[in-house]
Amino acid sequence: MLTIQKFAQFCHCTAQTLRYYDRIDLLKPRKFVESNHYRLYDPEQAVDFFLIKELQRVGFSIREIKVILLENAPIPEKIKERVQDYKAKLAEIEQDLETFEERKMSVENEILAYEQKSQVKIKIFYEGEKLILKIGEQTYSIQLVQNDSRFPELLRGVLERPLIGLDQDDFRKLTERVWQIVAAAECWENAAAFTDQLQSGRLRSDQQVFHFFSMPNDVSIFDIHDCLTIMAEKGYDAEENYFYIGLSADGLRHYACLVSQ
Repeated sequence: MLTIQKFAQFCHCTAQTLRYYDRIDLLKPRKFVESNHYRLYDPEQAVDFFLIKELQRVGFSIREIKVILLENAPIPEKIKERVQDYKAKLAEIEQDLETFEERKMSVENEILAYEQKSQVKIKIFYEGEKLILKIGEQTYSIQLVQNDSRFPELLRGVLERPLIGLDQDDFRKLTERVWQIVAAAECWENAAAFTDQLQSGRLRSDQQVFHFFSMPNDVSIFDIHDCLTIMAEKGYDAEENYFYIGLSADGLRHYACLVSQ
């Protein structure tokens, strides 16, 4: 018989592990001496100990190992069953990975499509009473009723800039109508100065509004929001609002409000 310390050395484990196995009735000592509380192990019990460790290594829990040992179940069959379980789980993981890769590719394609769309070059030309907008290889013409001499200045230098709030379907709608410049402002420093440059207006229910901003680099979205709020208060607001926001060539603020005829 071996004491718990000797048996622990023989099994290359700690005495604490053996005490735990004894407490949970997984591997009990062959003999327990009441007088000195000695746990004594038969060297042959090392086979049971290494069997427990091997079952743990292949993924069996302590509870499962206790059942296997209690039922004296055939160990090779149990290990084979566990291997089959692992293979099934591996197949599920591989399927999940395949689904994940497909979803990842789909998202990457969506991002690429968005980036390509957002990088489409926008060119704007002013020709007589027409506003020419070129999106990529497609060109659109918006007819204007020119009644504000400042509007050509708003377009100066606004070439190949990103367009905000408009897509190609919106442009098609814009080309179907004639537009009149009903309000314009430039070089304002604050909301009050912007308001002073504008007159009140009244729109029909079937009209549309095209807000055209040519702004410096340091402008914030809050500045534009304030301007649009003022335009709404002035009566230039409709169910269909379109927006162009580009960088100004002179570093100053310019605005034109176009209303459909």
